[in-house]
Amino acid sequence: MIRETEINRHVRFWFNYSEDMKTASQHGAETAWRTLAADLAIFSATSRNALVEPRPELLAASISCMKGHSSGVSGALLLPEGKGVLSWSDDGTLRTWDMDGSECSTFKGHSGSVSGALLLPEGKGLLSWSNDGTLRTWDMDGTERSIFKGHSNWINGALLLPDGKGVLSWGQDETLRTWNSDGTERSIFKGHSSWINGALLLPEGKGLLSWSNDGTLRTWNLDGTERRIFKGHSGSVSGALLLPDGKGVLSWGQDGTLRTWNLDGRGIDCWICPTGPISEVLLATNDLLVVMSQEHVHILKQWAFKLFSN
Repeated sequence: MIRETEINRHVRFWFNYSEDMKTASQHGAETAWRTLAADLAIFSATSRNALVEPRPELLAASISCMKGHSSGVSGALLLPEGKGVLSWSDDGTLRTWDMDGSECSTFKGHSGSVSGALLLPEGKGLLSWSNDGTLRTWDMDGTERSIFKGHSNWINGALLLPDGKGVLSWGQDETLRTWNSDGTERSIFKGHSSWINGALLLPEGKGLLSWSNDGTLRTWNLDGTERRIFKGHSGSVSGALLLPDGKGVLSWGQDGTLRTWNLDGRGIDCWICPTGPISEVLLATNDLLVVMSQEHVHILKQWAFKLFSN
């Protein structure tokens, strides 16, 4: 069974993908393309570096529908041990559900759309973030515990720090921030000149990497001091990931390029996408890159081999 999260008022689960991946929803929303990486068997390719199309024999079969949100569903995740589903929505709530579709708990407190959520370790509840500029922690019964206030605009994302006792967040106020688990602020990371689209932690506690609409990636110490600026993209940087050796970075963006970098910010290589802006790298392995651009999916084998064999 493959989960599909959609921008709609319901959450559905699917056994497999539909014939038309752009209109797979039984209730009118665009398929969550990120899930394509889950099973490359859905692809049929015509060459080594070809545009690919889903195989028509794989048809969707919805097995349950969770109804309750009063506005678009922004995302969802499975609860541990198959005990249900957590969803979040533009209606400002999060909700938990049994797998049969019955609602368990409603999490109310945010005054704007809920942008994302993650589960806290050891079953200690969950963390959510919102367009209202706050993060919040909750018990699993829907009881609110802490509010993290500091961002002056929408929060685009968050992750847990390695110590298990803190949180990193980033948003449209051009800052990243670290927090204690009780919601008190630790550090502010200032340097980007536009929205921050994402961040990841560097290995061995060596700080973090962020990327932004200002066209740069930046590395930071965890106290908020900036280390390096990666310049090369001519448009918004949509995403990034660490190379397997932990000594380099792969990034992609609205300028239609994939770029590799050393951790000191020096560019290594660049691939130009023939169909324009790159929104997502769906899969990156030793011999395969799956890249989403506009309405196209590209499979890159030779470039991936060169990238990961160095």
